[in-house]
Amino acid sequence: MMENKDEKFRARIQSSIATVEAWDADPLLLQECRLMIPFESLMVDGRLQEESNPYARDDDFLYSGNALFLKRLAIFFQKDVMTWVNQPPCSACGGTDMEFKVIRGPQSEEEREGQAQRVEVYSCKSCSYGETTFPRYNSLRKLLETRRGRCGEYANLFGLYCRSAGFETRHVSDWTDHVWVEVLIGDEWIMADSCEGTINKPAMYESGWGKQLNYILGISRHEVVDVTSRYTRNFKKGDFQERRRDITSTEQAGELAIQNINKTLQQGLSKARVEEMNYRLQREKSMLENFKSFPIWTDAERHGHGRISGSLAWKVSRNENGGQKQENSSPSVVQALEVEQFYPVGPTEICISPHNHKGILVGGVNCEIGQPGSISVVVVDDVHLGCVLFCRSFTTFEELTNFVTTIPPRKIVVLKARTTNNCGKLTKKIKQRMNLLGGFHFPEDLNEGIIFVGQIEAHPEWTVCTSFQNSPSFGIAISFPVRKRTLQKLRSESKTVPEKVAMRLPDSAMPLHSQLLATNDQKRSAFLNYAKTNKSVVGYTTKNSSPVYLLDNNSFPFQKVNLTDWNTFHFLPDALVPIKDEAIPEDRIISKFDIPFDESFFVPLLGSNVAVNSTSSGIALEPLKQRLQNTRLVGLYFSGHWCGPCRRFTPVLSEVYDHLKECFPSHGLEIVFVSSDRSSDEFKSYFQNMPWTAVAFDGSRRMQQEISINYGIRGIPAFIVLDSISGQVVVSSEQSRNDITKACQRGGPGIEEMYNQWLKLLPEESKELYNLLDLSLSCERDKENEAITQGQELPYLVRVGEPNILQSEEFDDASTKVKELFNKFVKNGEDPNTAAAKAIKLVGSYQRDGPSYEAGNLTGGSQRELDEKMCDRRADAVMRFKEQTQSSKEIIAKILKTMLKYVENAIKEPWNPRFRGFKLSNKVVDRATRYEGSLDFICGFGMDIIPTYQDFIIILPVAEDLISMKNSLIDALTEVENDINS
Repeated sequence: MMENKDEKFRARIQSSIATVEAWDADPLLLQECRLMIPFESLMVDGRLQEESNPYARDDDFLYSGNALFLKRLAIFFQKDVMTWVNQPPCSACGGTDMEFKVIRGPQSEEEREGQAQRVEVYSCKSCSYGETTFPRYNSLRKLLETRRGRCGEYANLFGLYCRSAGFETRHVSDWTDHVWVEVLIGDEWIMADSCEGTINKPAMYESGWGKQLNYILGISRHEVVDVTSRYTRNFKKGDFQERRRDITSTEQAGELAIQNINKTLQQGLSKARVEEMNYRLQREKSMLENFKSFPIWTDAERHGHGRISGSLAWKVSRNENGGQKQENSSPSVVQALEVEQFYPVGPTEICISPHNHKGILVGGVNCEIGQPGSISVVVVDDVHLGCVLFCRSFTTFEELTNFVTTIPPRKIVVLKARTTNNCGKLTKKIKQRMNLLGGFHFPEDLNEGIIFVGQIEAHPEWTVCTSFQNSPSFGIAISFPVRKRTLQKLRSESKTVPEKVAMRLPDSAMPLHSQLLATNDQKRSAFLNYAKTNKSVVGYTTKNSSPVYLLDNNSFPFQKVNLTDWNTFHFLPDALVPIKDEAIPEDRIISKFDIPFDESFFVPLLGSNVAVNSTSSGIALEPLKQRLQNTRLVGLYFSGHWCGPCRRFTPVLSEVYDHLKECFPSHGLEIVFVSSDRSSDEFKSYFQNMPWTAVAFDGSRRMQQEISINYGIRGIPAFIVLDSISGQVVVSSEQSRNDITKACQRGGPGIEEMYNQWLKLLPEESKELYNLLDLSLSCERDKENEAITQGQELPYLVRVGEPNILQSEEFDDASTKVKELFNKFVKNGEDPNTAAAKAIKLVGSYQRDGPSYEAGNLTGGSQRELDEKMCDRRADAVMRFKEQTQSSKEIIAKILKTMLKYVENAIKEPWNPRFRGFKLSNKVVDRATRYEGSLDFICGFGMDIIPTYQDFIIILPVAEDLISMKNSLIDALTEVENDINS
């Protein structure tokens, strides 16, 4: 019975593999399907066209690029491609009152050609017609013709649509009778359910539909993945595991079946392709393993958590109230960018538009994060003009005013409220608190929307307060005179990636091969030297064994990603960089979590105590557990004083040890000396010059000999490396000595690279456990960073003292307020008559017009109306780059030729995702993108840049017209070559 379960499990997987293989089997069918996709209608440009787009939705602003296209493709498919069939209409009279009779196999030639393995048979109750059939077709060509079915037909045909568009797509099979697809966006597999016309809502099935899930597998041509934990928060519960045992005999049996199928699927693939897939799979498995520990669905997850590369949802920390909402309830939502403070370079211009979701720009950076019906607020510094301090969104004016009262005076506030029906009642207290904004007033009808740009407790001449209807068609821009930037420091953002990168650090600052080997301190020094003469650079991002990628204004905002190794550093005014944050590289931060040291393995091997060098008492004993606590790798060094090669190798090993202790004081390498000396005196003489610990020496040398036998040590010197978690051998003696010798020849960078390579050899179980512990620590760090972001540790962001009593406190009795002010003025030394007149005048003016403020400290601001290109950063990218590189037309030609080759490859197979992305570290790409402005130049032709765990990649978005892109590149290349030849 158990074997029968497992065999059925394998058979169902094979059936889904056949479905996926059919997507790629016929290039002509892919091309035919591609012609049916209305690319231009799905991704139109411009506000007016968007508003009339039948596939646009209110939450589109949460998505962009390929993610937005996928979202609209799912809606288009559900709305205009497929028709859902519960029961087929009568073949004779067209009636819908049908009675199900039986399921049979295919009989007609049409059914067999359409690969209908099952045919449902119905009879009509109205006309008693003998037989109406509903063949469940599997043939993609037949489905393109009939365009009818249920979830099986929907998922099958939608998978073809996604593949023909150029997405890497896999079939998702739910053993509780549902199917959909997952599409790779950046590094993440995103669910897309064409039956519902929705994407990125994995909680829908369990939390929304109430499905009792058991197994869900993601199946592609070369890989099967158990993705169940992405769709449940009950994975570890007993009843959930019992349901899984209804499908497979054991958990191990299911895993083994998947592993064996994957081995078969990957036969014939190149080694590089298999390595790439395994790297991606390990990343996904780490995330899926994390999901198993999550006990409940969060509100954000129930609504679609937006982990979409390149979208604002990807950058916004959402805290929505989900589930079943009570009637007339107003869920409380406060949103914020995960990294709120950033400082764009260049002229300071604040743009605000009422009509699109990129409606608040500061220095060209989109800062608006609110949803439809919310209130978006951006706070900009008045001293360090143009520096963004806060990006928030609120659903009620009460939440907004609570925030407004915490903002220090004179800060610039940009506010946009789209629809305010559900923003709560405007109490007198709310209105009076909003008077902290000089020149602010509510419109008579809140449905008209609100646009405001002004200052806290100041009313400059450039203040804007109007409704959507009364604002210029495309919005307003307020420009300020250029100011000299004051002292700045680098602020570190661990496990953080930018929106885009500008270029690689040039070879003139640090050669590429050096960047790949450099320490973080060396990278930082090279960057700071480069930034002294390149003022458009705002920071950099890097990780171990990767280049240094430079940032510009297009790199904002940043995104926290727990499972990434990227660390980002950016310039901020001195007051916004905490004292404890000196841009310390992530790999130099001493980790706070304890590595689970396997005491049951190491104590019998090495003894409960080990020898250490003590400055006061010579050689002393120390508990082994204390010495090896929180080390990642344990090295056993077999050596003896009488051995000449040992005496030559020991200083080399000491160099490695000392450098790694400096770089990784915690979670690094600890060495234990296993002596081959013949006497205690020889041991002491030799060991006293070693910086590590040793197996305690006794006259019999029994333990040392047993260790040598256990590890097959036949000669010395020998050095083996063990995993501290499992005790398994990670690096053999033959490999380690060779690695150490080569590493020391390259100095510090070589030693660190060697260490990181050794970490990659750790058992997968140990790596996964370490990643889980690191993720929990990352959450703690994120809380600390959030506290900093919220201003708890940055006095510059905290208002000192309460706002003026007139602007902040509610009062109902004017006479009481006059009396309070009168007493206050008299106490300050004014005569009673003057104090009384002043108090009466102030209260009367306040009741009539609100508070009056001075113009404030920001003069010279000017207004202008915006045109439709307000958010289009591509429009002049090509022209800017040409102007920047006037002296080298050859550089432009090189870039254009390189990109043209990639586009031409994609045109040959536009549905092939492998032709739509290429790494920046690729040598061919690097030669074309190492110049300042080159990536912005490339994006000007319609390409995009997105971060992944491994590298940043240039992509050809699926919605872009590749032929038009090619023609644009050819036109630009022809123009440049003509200039060169003239």
